[in-house]
Amino acid sequence: SQPILLGENKPQNQERYTTALRIDEMTPFIEDLLNNLDKYKFRPVDIEFTVVGGSNEAEYRVLTDIAWKNK
Repeated sequence: SQPILLGENKPQNQERYTTALRIDEMTPFIEDLLNNLDKYKFRPVDIEFTVVGGSNEAEYRVLTDIAWKNK
């Protein structure tokens, strides 16, 4: 698995919200994203994830779907 760090493009205050998502399946979308980080930096995406772990185990947010956000 590989992590990806996502954050707010336009935070409402000084603190920018960021989160790391675990990538368990390398899709063509993810490969393109990782190969073109500078090109896609700050481009909005819609994501879906599930939380796994917890209860005295490490807790992870695992990406289940990602797509470009329609404006």
